[in-house]
Amino acid sequence: MVSGLITPLAYGQSRVKLGPEGGVTYVNMFQRIEGKSYTTDYQTGARIGGVVDIEFGSSKFYIQPGLSLMFNNGTKSKYEEYFETYVNLPSSLHDNREYHIMSLTTPVYFVFKTGDYYTSSHFMVGLGGYIGANVGGRFKQDYTTVLNGDRRTAHYDRPAYIGYIRTDDDIAIWDAGVSAMVGYEFLNGFFLRGYGSYGLMNQAPAQKKGDNMFRNVSGGISVGFLINTKAGQTWGWK
Repeated sequence: MVSGLITPLAYGQSRVKLGPEGGVTYVNMFQRIEGKSYTTDYQTGARIGGVVDIEFGSSKFYIQPGLSLMFNNGTKSKYEEYFETYVNLPSSLHDNREYHIMSLTTPVYFVFKTGDYYTSSHFMVGLGGYIGANVGGRFKQDYTTVLNGDRRTAHYDRPAYIGYIRTDDDIAIWDAGVSAMVGYEFLNGFFLRGYGSYGLMNQAPAQKKGDNMFRNVSGGISVGFLINTKAGQTWGWK
């Protein structure tokens, strides 16, 4: 696979550029816990990292792998249930959760760029995917029961437990999904783009239980700068 990528770079006068990229994210995580669907809300986060821009020969097609640290991934979710006890007293339970997760993500886009790349600014569109790993964060929960007029609340605010143990962990380690983006790149190397991603892996700790499902959906806007964009320049491969 690596040799297949290097060959067109080596013989097609391909150019490789790299640079920083960062921006704002807007993330949600749909949840079903113990067979119950939770109401979830999007939350704002941030990402910081870098991107590599690799041209295929002298065409308008590129591949863009990257690496980003994502802050405040996750969601705010809640579930409420109202019922009566055997003596017909109104009772309820309320489960409010917050997932503020930090993730390390590797996106890869296959990109098409319009116009004359080295003499004018241009639009770019891309399709691809990502692989990510949850590496830290915080978990908050208020679990309230009202039973026969007695109201009790358990409050948790602690580091998020990441793993696959159903009774102990808050979220799974690995995630992967599909992504799309559209952007605009200036001749001096600055670029702006918006993107959206849909997770294909179950983020619930209990992976083999159909009554538990967490699935990421996210979008965002980022800005970056690609070094070495002048016409005629190459990066190492000739």
